[in-house]
Amino acid sequence: MTRKKSDSQNDRAVQKAFDELSAQVDNLREDLSGLVGAVTDYGTAQGQRAAEQASGVARDAVGHSQETSRKQARRFASQAGELQAQADDFVSRQPQVALGIAVGAGFLVGLWAARK
Repeated sequence: MTRKKSDSQNDRAVQKAFDELSAQVDNLREDLSGLVGAVTDYGTAQGQRAAEQASGVARDAVGHSQETSRKQARRFASQAGELQAQADDFVSRQPQVALGIAVGAGFLVGLWAARK
């Protein structure tokens, strides 16, 4: 009978150890789940922050491009205006030469168009 009592106590001790181990595994599982959630939240926040920074950089680049394009357009418009003024001045100073150039250019364009 001592042996049965000893086996019963041993079984209870094993069961108690198993229950404690199960409880610790459950706690670890919960902690790990919480840790995964925290890492996921951190990754999401970092991704959003990176996206916002990239968006800011892109906006800055677009703004710089637009400003550069505006400057170039103003410069080209200014140059076109200067060329127009030079052409007007040439035509007013030498109208016969300008007319001859226009007739010659028209003739060449006509030849080129007739060949096609």
